[in-house]
Amino acid sequence: DRLVRRDCTGMDAFTIDDASTLDMDDALSFEQTPEGYRLGIHITDVASIVERDTPLDREAQARGSSLYLPDGNINMFPEALSEERLSLRPGEVRPC
Repeated sequence: DRLVRRDCTGMDAFTIDDASTLDMDDALSFEQTPEGYRLGIHITDVASIVERDTPLDREAQARGSSLYLPDGNINMFPEALSEERLSLRPGEVRPC
């Protein structure tokens, strides 16, 4: 089965993260439709990059979540993924 994606690149979406956040993995959008309004919830599609049951997948499962500490973070995924390829940065297309 292939997942059918809706192209939302033309929508204005925004994250609600702190200005210093680099690993933005979710965003919201709001649009008016003929029927009323639509709230969009956009979540990074990790499975499009991280293959199931690989060492990276197993490590992320063991961690369960990223930890945000006063003097640093412990990310669920390496920074090259969490802060780059999986981060919903403005103006960059990401699968979500």
